[in-house]
Amino acid sequence: MGSSFHPIRHGVKQLRVIGGVDTESLNLGLKFYEEILEIPLHKVSCVEIAEMCKIAENAYRYVQIAFAEELRMICEDLKINFEEVRLACNTKWNIEIPEARNGIGGHCLPKDIRYLASLSRHNFLLKAALEVDRQYRLWRSLKENISPLKEKTAK
Repeated sequence: MGSSFHPIRHGVKQLRVIGGVDTESLNLGLKFYEEILEIPLHKVSCVEIAEMCKIAENAYRYVQIAFAEELRMICEDLKINFEEVRLACNTKWNIEIPEARNGIGGHCLPKDIRYLASLSRHNFLLKAALEVDRQYRLWRSLKENISPLKEKTAK
């Protein structure tokens, strides 16, 4: 897979979920996205379903990245190459472990997982993912700042 832009893989023409506050608004949205922008749609019964879908998708992605971050820390503890483990796991049709980079950033993912966690007391996994990312950021910071100190004191 090359690095060139692909409209379906990168979301421009990706299937979108759409709902409306009433039939008229739903039909206007359908017309705009399907007929004018030619974007495929999955229609849901109401705007609340569409919004929960968006929030759940972002929270799900956050949890996936948090898993990758935790797996990376475990692999480093065991002196196992995380990237090789990740790529080997991703050869399976039902697994797609993302890269573990600098922590989970951006605006939507952190905002949406916190919002979803605030909606119910049944939020154990969501809170755990938030804590994993917090710990991962601390771990990376310590690792990045202590390694140069070790090099300086070894000289």
